[in-house]
Amino acid sequence: TSYIMEKLFNARWWDYSNKKFNINGRICMETMIPFGILGSIVVLYVHPFLVNTVSKLNNTFLIAFSMILLLTYLFDNFISFNVMSKIKNEIVKYSLDNTEEIKKKVFSFLNNSTYLFKHIMNAFPKFEIKKKKSGRK
Repeated sequence: TSYIMEKLFNARWWDYSNKKFNINGRICMETMIPFGILGSIVVLYVHPFLVNTVSKLNNTFLIAFSMILLLTYLFDNFISFNVMSKIKNEIVKYSLDNTEEIKKKVFSFLNNSTYLFKHIMNAFPKFEIKKKKSGRK
């Protein structure tokens, strides 16, 4: 989905260019190692557990649960696409590597225009986005 949205909106959704040992800003050592370790844990332990658990469930329940997951996925994509469509013209003004600009525009759009975001902010009043400071100048 990220690839499709990147092509549709000509926007880059993350950028690790400022991290050491990055490859074209797409991946970096800082995220690659934990991702690899967690992926190995999932394959070795979580997946066998889930396969064993799911094999014991009723087929009707599995179909219903799968449909709920599919609808949730489609709903998420629909909302993401609509939000980005509404702010696409603003995004085009920036360079290709525009992670921070996109984040600001999306946050501003959601903050000013949607019931869902306002509901989340009411549910989590101390919610804030923190940016990790880099030691680089």
